[in-house]
Amino acid sequence: MKHKKIPEAAKELAMPVTLIAFGLLLLIFPDSASVIIAYGVGGILLLAGIVMGIGALLDRRLSQIFWTLVCLSLGTTLLGSPLLLARNVGSFLGILLAIEGGSCLRKGSRVFGTVLLVAAAVLVFSPMALSRLVFSLCGAVVLVMGIAMLVSRLKQLRYLPQGKDRNIIDAL
Repeated sequence: MKHKKIPEAAKELAMPVTLIAFGLLLLIFPDSASVIIAYGVGGILLLAGIVMGIGALLDRRLSQIFWTLVCLSLGTTLLGSPLLLARNVGSFLGILLAIEGGSCLRKGSRVFGTVLLVAAAVLVFSPMALSRLVFSLCGAVVLVMGIAMLVSRLKQLRYLPQGKDRNIIDAL
């Protein structure tokens, strides 16, 4: 087994360990991830509204004032109530699924239409379920990727050749 210096081995293992930790955090605290994303989106919208407002005042363009006000109001709303984004996205998707489920039932696809209507009811009456499900699934995927990467890197560190071998012909 080739012994690498500890800092080199730590560099190779830092990414998988970070992925495992991030995946566990997403699995354990899925609501925190949606709050962080909402804060990020709210901050970006607020910053975009400020920049657009300055541009609208300098160019004296009235068409930009509307979008400036939209960005500023959405940004401050998301920064004030970060879970609002996850709730509204879940409710909106629930309404869309209900429409599609009703359409499927009208066309004669009873099983698919019923499944869509049940999913729509879950999303409308419990909109945070979608957010939790998405972030929990993302956490599981990131966790599995981190474990696979860790196993791969540990195998690489363990099975690297021990320097010069007389049986290996160097091509250069």
